[in-house]
Amino acid sequence: MQPGRRTQRTHGHGVAAYALKALPISAPPLPARRRRLDPADRRDEILEAATRVFAAQPYVDVSMAEIAREAGASRALVSHYFEDKAGVFAAVFARFARLAAQTVRVDRQLPPAEMVAANTEAFLAFADEHRETVLALLPTGPVGSDRRLQQIADAMRDALVDRMLVNHFGTTDVPAGHRLALRAYTGLFAIALGDLLRNPELSREDAAAFLARTLLDIVAELRTK
Repeated sequence: MQPGRRTQRTHGHGVAAYALKALPISAPPLPARRRRLDPADRRDEILEAATRVFAAQPYVDVSMAEIAREAGASRALVSHYFEDKAGVFAAVFARFARLAAQTVRVDRQLPPAEMVAANTEAFLAFADEHRETVLALLPTGPVGSDRRLQQIADAMRDALVDRMLVNHFGTTDVPAGHRLALRAYTGLFAIALGDLLRNPELSREDAAAFLARTLLDIVAELRTK
């Protein structure tokens, strides 16, 4: 070091520390909160997910874990609302039955043939959207003999028959034979529907025409009594 020469020291660490101290530090973003739902809404959400799962694949292939995954819920929560897979399916079928009955439109302004054709096609289309659910419920299906499901099916059949009676006779107050005949028709319809869903060689158009024509023939026969 030469005499008389002042040295210039740089306080690098001090400047850096000052800069860090001066800069504002923003807090990390808070994690997004999960949407809290009312228990009834959460149950409906799980039921919607289960409906999609059961409609898309055979009953025996569905697991509680898959339903939970589709619903974005824990398996424990699904079990809390529905107990087990059979309980979930019963709830899915109850919803299916309610919506299925509503596919039969009540409209006495349309000509009978047109009304029957439209309702037949609407029901077949709805069943096709829920193919695996329908197949599971047939007598040969994995849950076709479940008493709880049979009770739901009977209620759906009664609702469908009531709508047909109103469409063709204007009332549900009819002789017992009328109701019996239309209940028998729903059994015929179910057998034809099962064959149609299982056999891709069958024509939906031909099946719809047969089912519509059969109903019109039954109604025409009942009108003579």
